[in-house]
This record gives sequence, C-alpha cells and structure tokens, in this order.
Amino acid sequence: MKTFGTNLKKLREELGLTQKEFGQRLGFDARTVSNWEKSRNLPSLIIIKRINTIYKADYEELFDIDDEFKI
Repeated sequence: MKTFGTNLKKLREELGLTQKEFGQRLGFDARTVSNWEKSRNLPSLIIIKRINTIYKADYEELFDIDDEFKI
C-alpha cells in the first residue's frame, strides 16, 4: 500500500512542480512539503482540502483507497 506521502510526491511531480513551488501555493515552505512526502507528518484536513481544491487532487488517489473500502 502506498502512503499519503508517496502519493503526494507523485502528484507534485506529475504537475511538474518543485517542493517549493507546490508549497508556496499552499502557504508552506519546501521543508514542510518534504516532511509530508517522507511521511514524517501529515497536513491537517484543512490543508488536504486545499490541496484538493488548488491541484484538483483526488482524495482516493492521495490516500490510496481501494474499491473494497468505498461505501
């Protein structure tokens, strides 16, 4: 199972953004984005919602939700 961090990194790379660029639009620095990608910590739900809104990220992809877990 992939982690939120690896999925976030994949999204960022697909968008062609550096950690700094990705974080700037969210109000965070590159170090914070790096910590998220390395699963050292997770952003709050408010920030995850902002990621979804700004980058059109799919929650199911970010959290690697399988069909068997969908309601």
